[in-house]
This record gives sequence, C-alpha cells and structure tokens, in this order.
Amino acid sequence: MRKLLYILLVGSLVASCSKKNDRAFDESPDQRVNEVLNKYQKQLETATYGWKAAVITDSGRGTAYSFYFNFDSFNRVKMYSDFTDEFATVSKESSYRLKALQQVSLLFDTYNYIHVLADPDPSVAGGATGSGYNVDFEFYFDDNSTADTIHLVGRKHGNTAVLVRANKAEADAYAAGGLKSSFAFDEQYGDILQYWKIVKIDGVTYQLTASPDSKGFIVAWKDADGTAHVVTTNYYFTSNGIELVTPIVNGATVINSFTNLTWNSATSSINAKLNGTTSVTISGAAAPAYVDLNAPANWYQAGVTAATFWYSDKGFHMNGVDDALGLVNSTGTTAYPIFWYLAYYPGYNTTNRPNYDLCGPFYRTADYSDRSLALGGTAPQKPTFNATSGRVTFSELGTFGTLPASGPWIDTRALLYGTSWYAVKTSSGTYDLVSYADSKTWISWQLAQ
Repeated sequence: MRKLLYILLVGSLVASCSKKNDRAFDESPDQRVNEVLNKYQKQLETATYGWKAAVITDSGRGTAYSFYFNFDSFNRVKMYSDFTDEFATVSKESSYRLKALQQVSLLFDTYNYIHVLADPDPSVAGGATGSGYNVDFEFYFDDNSTADTIHLVGRKHGNTAVLVRANKAEADAYAAGGLKSSFAFDEQYGDILQYWKIVKIDGVTYQLTASPDSKGFIVAWKDADGTAHVVTTNYYFTSNGIELVTPIVNGATVINSFTNLTWNSATSSINAKLNGTTSVTISGAAAPAYVDLNAPANWYQAGVTAATFWYSDKGFHMNGVDDALGLVNSTGTTAYPIFWYLAYYPGYNTTNRPNYDLCGPFYRTADYSDRSLALGGTAPQKPTFNATSGRVTFSELGTFGTLPASGPWIDTRALLYGTSWYAVKTSSGTYDLVSYADSKTWISWQLAQ
C-alpha cells in the first residue's frame, strides 16, 4: 500500500512538473528567435537619424574606429567612417542582414568601409597580411542593449561596437562632412609646440597625451594630497570632435569628450567644449604636471627583455618641426644610400667588458636587401636613471666605425647626449623621450619586432 501511494505521489509530481514546463514558453524556439530578430530589425531601421557608432579592436582595448550608420527596411545601410578623408565625406551604401547564428547577429554582407579595415591584402588599406586591422564585420547583439544604445560583439576578433541613436543635428553634421572636420584635432594637437599638454577643469590640472597614429589617449593628474592618477584609453572622432572610449572620472568631474574644437593662434592652444557644454582650453606647458618615475628604466628594460632594439624613423621633433635635424632625409654611402631608422639597442654587448649599448642611424640599399651603420655609430654605456626626477641621461663610451665630421647624424648624437630625458609610454611597444631642457624637443621610439 505504501509503495502504491509513493508511486502515485511521484507520478503526480512528474505530471505537475511536466505541465509547468509546458507552460514555460507559449511559443516555439523558432518563434522566439524570430521575435528577437524582428525587434532588433525594427530598432535599427526606425532610428530616423541613424546611429553614431564606434568599433573598438582587441575586445575594447585597442584602436577605435568611428562610423555613422543609417539602416533602412530594405536591408540597405549607408555609412561614413573616420578611416580616411574620403570615407568621412562620401557615403557608402551596402547590404546588411540580421541572422540567427549561435546568437542573433548583425552581418554586413557586402563590401563596405568596415570590410576595407578587415581586408587581408595590405595594398588595400595598409593592414597586416591576412588580417587587415583585425576589424569585425559580423557582430552578435549583447544583452546590455537598450532602446537608444546597442552593444555588439565581433564574431571573429571580439571587437566591441557601440551604436548610439543620433539626433537630427548630428545626422546633418555627418552629411555635411563634420567627421572629416573633426580630424583637425590631430593637427591642432600637433601645433601645440610643447610636448606637455594640459587642460584645467574645476581647479585640477590634467595632463593629456594623445597618440594620433594609434588613437591612444592618456590622462594623468594629482589629487589634493599629491596622489597621482593615470588612465589610459583611446579616442575616436565624432561629427563635432573626439570622444573617449572610456570616460575619465575624478569625483564629480567626468571627461568624456572634447567638441567644438577651434584653434587659438594667438595663444597656440585649442578651445573646446568639455562634454559638449563646458568651455576649456588645451594648452602647452614647459614642464610636466605628472612624471612616471619608472618610465625611463621601463623603456630600457623592455628592449633588454625582448632582446631587440628601439627605432625611430622620424628623427627628433623640435619646435614644431618633424625631423628637425634632417636625419630622415640624410644620405649614407654609395653602397647604403637611403636612411632607414635611428636605432637604440639596450644591452647590445653584455658578454665583454665594458658592457655597452648601440646607437646609430641605419642606412639601406634601394631594394631593402641589406642595411648598415654606414656613417658609424656610438656605444653608450648603460644610461643613468634618476628615480627622483624620473629622467634618464646618456653618456658615450666609444664609437663604431668612422663618424663624419658634421651633419645630421652628428647633430643627433650631440642632442641625445647633451641633456637628460623624460620617458612617456604612449602605447604597448612605443615610448617618447622628451627633453628636460626644452619641452619642444622629443623623439618617438618603437620596439622592433
């Protein structure tokens, strides 16, 4: 009898669970997927003034590319991009579709500006062979999306993309070439002669370091008790300025964007609107507001650890002039006539005493088949790092080969050894060395791979 009651009880529970499961979904899986597809389709195409968008590589940590999209109900999309002047001013139309793959996804399925960035042929846009700039053109919808903001994740490279519903003024600005006009930030930033750029907000001085090549953006400041804060992010262009991928937050102060950019030739500074509302000025400074005391030693050690050298193919920037000493345009020898790069090799010789580094300009053959220190090089001893001032000083131990009596290489050598230098890490694998004696003089280094 007890067994019978137990069986009946279990049976009733199973039946009850079965009925509950039957009521969990009133529609089939296909119907539910179609509802999601239709929801996103309607959201995309009913944005009257389109969408402002940013696609960020390396899972949201890499270079940011700006787009403007306007989707219609016929699976066509018109777009602008900040990759080139043409892309920023000439609208490109292609097809798109939404499809249920492993997740509900947005696919740009005919060639457009996004595909150019992903093109595996380096001759198309200068990207890496086989991968371009690692930009996705197929995305799935992230659950964090809202009515006015859509979050996407790249299906191949894991790019993050954010689409924000645009208003009429913004749509009109994109159509009028506003995206290209915002490129002026890079030029204006470079026109500030001092390396150190600052902006004062609510009584706090923020030091800004922008890297136009990588679109990196570093903000550093000190709070009331002297504690230093450094935030590294990236920036991208909008229809009327630049926006940071990650907003900078210091208490009640938020730095999200700089818009309405105008150049003040009288003061060599940039007038802008912080977050579109507050008037601020980005200007140059003779001395840094913040110094990374360990940066010079880190710069040096990075080369030692990787067993490679730092190189600069641009020479020294001085008083607003790139390659001010003329090294890039200098001529080597008959066998090696063409300048290739200036190299600094930390720990070049650590087996024989005295130990020394290597520094000098490499010249190459016309067909890139060979290179040489055609005009000789120098052998610096290990630099002196001042952990109190955050500066590095170079001293020459000897030379390689025969150096010319004068010329760009000799001037470069004199400048390098003639002062101490601050170091600024601008991105992974890149540093700037900035003259302590003159903030209008610096050189940018890349770590050879």
